Amino acid sequence: MRNTIALLFLFCCCTKLSATQSPTDDQLAIWTFPTVNTNSGDIIESTQEDVVGIPTLMMFNENIDPNGKAGISYVDIDTTAHAENDAIAWNDIAQGNSLDAELQININTTDWQDLKLRFDYKSEETESVDLAYSLDNGTTFQNIQNNISLVADGNVDWQLFFIDMSNISAIEDAGAVIFRFSNFAQSTDTGNAEKFRIDNLEIYGISQNACPMPIDLSFDDGNTITYVELGSDGGFLSGVINDPTDPAGTYGIAFSCNDATATYSAIAAPTGIVTTSVVQSGANARLYIAPIGVGYTTITLRVKDGVNCGEDTYVINYAASAATTATSSSFFHVSTSDASSAVALNADEMLVADDENETLRLFNRHHSGLPVASFYVRWFLGLTGSGEVDIEASAKIDNQIFWISSHGNSGSGNEQPNRQRIFATTISGTGTNTALTFNGYYQYLRDDLISWDDANGGVLGLSDSAEPPNIPKAVDGFNIEGLVMAPGSSTTAYVCFRAPIVSPGSRTDALIVPVLNFTGLLGMSAGSAVFGDPIFLDLGGRGFRSVDKNAADQYLILAGPPGEATGIAPLDFALYTWTGQANDAPLLTETDLSIPFYETGGSFESIIEVPDNLAIGDTIHLLLDNGTADWYNDGMENKDLTEPHYQKCQQYRVVLGNVEGSCNAVLNYGNISMQSGLYIAANQITTESIVPQGTTVNFQAGNMIELQSGFMVLPEAEFSAYIQSCQ
Repeated sequence: MRNTIALLFLFCCCTKLSATQSPTDDQLAIWTFPTVNTNSGDIIESTQEDVVGIPTLMMFNENIDPNGKAGISYVDIDTTAHAENDAIAWNDIAQGNSLDAELQININTTDWQDLKLRFDYKSEETESVDLAYSLDNGTTFQNIQNNISLVADGNVDWQLFFIDMSNISAIEDAGAVIFRFSNFAQSTDTGNAEKFRIDNLEIYGISQNACPMPIDLSFDDGNTITYVELGSDGGFLSGVINDPTDPAGTYGIAFSCNDATATYSAIAAPTGIVTTSVVQSGANARLYIAPIGVGYTTITLRVKDGVNCGEDTYVINYAASAATTATSSSFFHVSTSDASSAVALNADEMLVADDENETLRLFNRHHSGLPVASFYVRWFLGLTGSGEVDIEASAKIDNQIFWISSHGNSGSGNEQPNRQRIFATTISGTGTNTALTFNGYYQYLRDDLISWDDANGGVLGLSDSAEPPNIPKAVDGFNIEGLVMAPGSSTTAYVCFRAPIVSPGSRTDALIVPVLNFTGLLGMSAGSAVFGDPIFLDLGGRGFRSVDKNAADQYLILAGPPGEATGIAPLDFALYTWTGQANDAPLLTETDLSIPFYETGGSFESIIEVPDNLAIGDTIHLLLDNGTADWYNDGMENKDLTEPHYQKCQQYRVVLGNVEGSCNAVLNYGNISMQSGLYIAANQITTESIVPQGTTVNFQAGNMIELQSGFMVLPEAEFSAYIQSCQ
């Protein structure tokens, strides 16, 4: 038995010096205090450990600072670098009474010997401390050393405390040891000038068990849902509170190791941002992360081998944003902030453009999370400099998608040639097998439009609208944000403007310019575009943000102000139905688009798809530009976040409201009174859903008509019915 206690103390003002370490030393436990919110007697678990159980540290008595203080960076015995975090601290340490400040460490040292302990500290006036240990759960303590000298320099510099306890055999291979630091004393007491701070407390020694093999923890990409992307050593994730399709919370993240007897655990710091759970099956485990608070946290997944002598960790940096009040109607698509246009490829997938970059992303329409695939198209567009294309709208014809940029000036009013593009891509395959082929571009549409308008007397004022320093987001600006094919046409496209609102004298109508040879412009020279008569639609002073149609040529228009929205008409967003015919007025629907706007300030930018047989009560899938959202309450706008996995945009689903001023209609034709519920088989329209009182409905020869009673009539000739009254 060893009867002599050998102690070595080393103090240093330089943070880069460390205590002498044996080449065979391994870490039992370390506390780096990533965040501190503790009161007297609160348990602080170790940041990491290689021992049985979880070592704990507790502060007792005397003016504990529950917020922690700035700490110091440190490279530990295992060569792991720890960034500067918090430090535990007392604001005032009293002396000479039974409630003096104490620090206690509880640890299991089974299979460990030659123990050593170190920490960094700052002391204002405290000049010494006592150290003792207990093997009976704190009933009795044995002194290691009293009046251990400390450097008291007014809380200016970090100092190093180190003690070699390798000659204390009693604390080796022990089931439970408590180390107690007490009697933090000073020779003079100047009142409250007794601040003391501790960081990077580490215990290490020699393990008596040789690990059979190094344990290796790895992210199991093949068994993790597609909408999560992590690296081999760690990664980044984000989530939304109460999101029912959040990948990490709903499906979990798969991990595996090389030891079927291993034990998994997870801890998040700071706390209060997420809850974690681990479901383990042998060497495999699934980590579930559920956000509960707004902000950032670091999640450490730890696996320890079956003999508790080796471990490996995996670190996930996580960002959580607030819940939406429309949980079941919202999905959050990650890695894009300024979603500007979406094309439905099938019932499950959509291709999304971002007006801040030239990456087209393939998302699942029914899940939150990362894209299934991404396609970078900037290389093919003949751009100069670093300015973006500013993709704003798209139209799909069979398997070819046409994309159009804003063609507008910059936000400061400078002309941006990169924003003057039409281009096309061909899509093939689905899911991870999706492929995109680039088909060419056209860069002269803006010039063609201005020349055409000038040649026709400049009635649209396009030359003035496009002239620098006019900004695009103004009532007299130049800004294309809608694209859709004309009724029944595969060559004529409607180019739809957010601005200008026309005509220049009144600024009342939204502008559409038909481009008759739109699909044939790729690769053509300047002046190739051929235009039809402009179309003017009354959208209540709003311009186009998106427009789309179904195969039956039923159109939906997403309208919004030329500038920033306030949520109050006409500076709000609205949905209109339309026939696509120049002489037919769009019909304003009573569709509520207020929730996402007021929650995040998001701007509605895209109709993902118009349902077949469009009718009031249908669910409409919309996409928002959330570029200015402050998701994490850190003052950072979404589009300025440097980590792409923290950026996201919101998909929002709304129920198409009644046409403003409409009602259930009674149609009269001859002696037949056709009540509400009339069904027209030819184009799948529920009549009362789209036409108000006073409208004439035309029926083509051969179209079957079903009355409310179920009786069917097959007209032999064309006829018209007039909506005479409302019920």
